[in-house]
Amino acid sequence: MKVLSKLTTSKMLLSAVLATLIVGTATAAQQSSASADVIQPAAVVTIISCVNNATGAIRIVGNTTVCKSTEHKVEWNQKGARGPKGPQGLQGQPGPAGAQGPPGISVGYSSIVTEGSTLAAFPGALIAQSNPVATTGTYFISASAFLDIESSDNTGAFCYDTIASSGAPFQFSGSLTNGLQPASITDVITVSAGDSFQLVCSGSDSSEFLNGGLTAILINSVSDSSKKPRHPRTLHLPGVPTQHQKAGQLLDK
Repeated sequence: MKVLSKLTTSKMLLSAVLATLIVGTATAAQQSSASADVIQPAAVVTIISCVNNATGAIRIVGNTTVCKSTEHKVEWNQKGARGPKGPQGLQGQPGPAGAQGPPGISVGYSSIVTEGSTLAAFPGALIAQSNPVATTGTYFISASAFLDIESSDNTGAFCYDTIASSGAPFQFSGSLTNGLQPASITDVITVSAGDSFQLVCSGSDSSEFLNGGLTAILINSVSDSSKKPRHPRTLHLPGVPTQHQKAGQLLDK
């Protein structure tokens, strides 16, 4: 019975301690609310008690209280010391894939020529050449030339786009008409890294190239409506009959 009585007394005193802590916390919260415009660090609250040596009964006392001879003093903080850091948690699951980013900046190459030159007979003379491309891919090609075709030039003057690795023409543009004539080319060519784009023009009898250039821009995707695969054209001078046409002309005679 004495043991039960001691335990009951200890529980009652512990309840009193907890009640005191709750009241103290509420009072501190009210004071903090009353001075919300002043930020103050949290005070360290130390609880002092006298513990009965025989029964273990606890009574809360003030700082200046001297415990009885049958008691001993025990004190503790309202908030305990910070514990050690816990172990590293497990790796979480990968998150969902992010949204598609915006398209990258286009990469382009160009070569502009402002100094004229006399044209050479087909396959012609190199007019403009881009720097070697750094990326394998499909490039949009835009090329132009301003030509002065002499009246004695019966075969006209023509230009074509090509690549340095092959030299074979892709698209032709030019004229058989004498005088100042433009040549304009639009094309799409797939090349490997390290290759270059070229603009080549040809003519005869002192026909001249006056100015021009080419631009090559790497494009992300291509939608080609052509039904047949594109290949470089067979080297042939525009305005001059092919071997097949020459054979037909001979038969006509």
